[in-house]
Order: sequence, then structure tokens, then C-alpha cells
Amino acid sequence: YVSNKIEEIRKETPLFLCAKAWATASAFSEGKQVYIKDDDMEILETVLDDLLHEFENSEINKFFFRDFEANKLQELLFLNKGLVKIEMPHSAVFKWNNLHTFTDSLSKKNRRNFNKEVLPYVNHFTICKKNQLANQQLMQAYQLYAQVKNKNTAINNFMYDFCVFEKMNEDDNWEFIIATLPHNDVIIGCVFCYVNHYNKSFNPLLIGLYDEVDNRLKLYRQLLYKTIIFSKEMQFETIYFGLSAVFEKRKLGSEIFHKYAYVLAKETFDLDQLAQFEN
Repeated sequence: YVSNKIEEIRKETPLFLCAKAWATASAFSEGKQVYIKDDDMEILETVLDDLLHEFENSEINKFFFRDFEANKLQELLFLNKGLVKIEMPHSAVFKWNNLHTFTDSLSKKNRRNFNKEVLPYVNHFTICKKNQLANQQLMQAYQLYAQVKNKNTAINNFMYDFCVFEKMNEDDNWEFIIATLPHNDVIIGCVFCYVNHYNKSFNPLLIGLYDEVDNRLKLYRQLLYKTIIFSKEMQFETIYFGLSAVFEKRKLGSEIFHKYAYVLAKETFDLDQLAQFEN
């Protein structure tokens, strides 16, 4: 509701409620953004103090510590330093954990959902994985991403330029899961996946879907399912499914994690103005 109001204003004023900020993560990253050996609180406090000192002597207005799970000791430390706790969109993580088949990961209820909502439609779309797209395919995929971005106000960020996707296409660490209708070359869905060989994780970070395709939800479920299957074929152990839309990801065996950020602002005018939209 708040996001919808803000995005309407940003159509005329693109930088409304925007400011320079430091953050311990980027819009493309997910997971543990701050690593402290053994979660030692003294080390965390030292790191925090050093960063806050640099922040106070900078021209930056906001500072974000992102992607923390619930931890009372950490929360108390951040609050005592003047930071404010904010709940982030939940994240979803799928782990194979030596499972032999995908259905082994599902509860009895989710197995029923899978047999009803996913399995009957596996042949409705042609879905394959590519490590590089032709220029025309990449433009199609980008346009699909733009359609999803313009409709998803759960996460406020700017549209990524096409050059970002061109760089993905040039990088061996990115894979593209694309969907077409049978006997048709037009892409109607695409998942942009970063592969991390170091920690054996598959990371579907962005998605594009065609607005006018019949049974759009069925296509989305198929892309999620195929992402899981492709990760197994590539021998990855974990899939970081990203933020938002956790309901469908949970039904496919993902574990849901509550995530929090801690924020410090030198000036609170933007935050006060944002609070007015909640009324």
C-alpha cells in the first residue's frame, strides 16, 4: 500500500524519498552479508563502531546493516548504538541435503499441492537452461523482467539498465532458465541465475514473466520447479530463492527465513515523511 503511493509519485519525481546510503549488501546479494567469526559480539561491536565512525564523517545520510536473522544479543547491540530495526521481506532457501528426489523434500500437504498444481503442467511449456542468450533473446528476457519489476511493489528499487543484463550474458557465472510455448521461439519467462561454485549454491535473483500468457501462475510454478531440478543436475546443494513470493516457494520445499535490517539516519525527514503514508 505504502509502496504503491510512493511509486505513483516517482512517476513524476523519480528520486522522491531517495538518498545516498551505505549498505552491507547490494540489490543483487542475499544471505549473510556480515561475517563475524563465531558470531563474537565484541568483534561485531568493534566492526560496527569503526563503520559508524566512518559514516559520521561522511556526507552519506543513511547506513544499512542488512539481512540479519533474529538474534536478541545482536538486536540489543544495534539498538544501543542508535540504529532502528526494520523487518525485510522474507527469504526462501531450498536445500537438497542428500535427498534422492525432489518430492522427498515435500511435506504430505505440499506433495499434494505439487501433484495438483505443478506436475500436470510440466509439458505445457518448453523450459531449458542456457549459459548465454542471443541478443534478441536477451532483449526479450529484459522486457519480461521490466514487466515484473513494474508490477512488484513489494521491493522498492530502480529498474536495472539493459547493460547490466549484457554483463550477465558475458559472465560464465550466470545462467538463464527460459520458457517458451511448445513449437514457439518467443520467450514468455526467464529466470536470471547466478551460480556460486565456491559454496555450491544456485541463485535465481531475478525473473521475467509475460503479462498476457494464459495461466501465468502455472508458468511461474514451472520455472520455480525447473530451477530446483536444474540445480540438482548441476550438483548444487543450495538454492537461494531470493526475497518475496515466499508462499509458492514454501510449497516447493523451501525453508522461509525472517530477515531484518538495522538502519541509522543522520536526518529523519524522509523517515517522518514515509510514516505519513502509513496513515
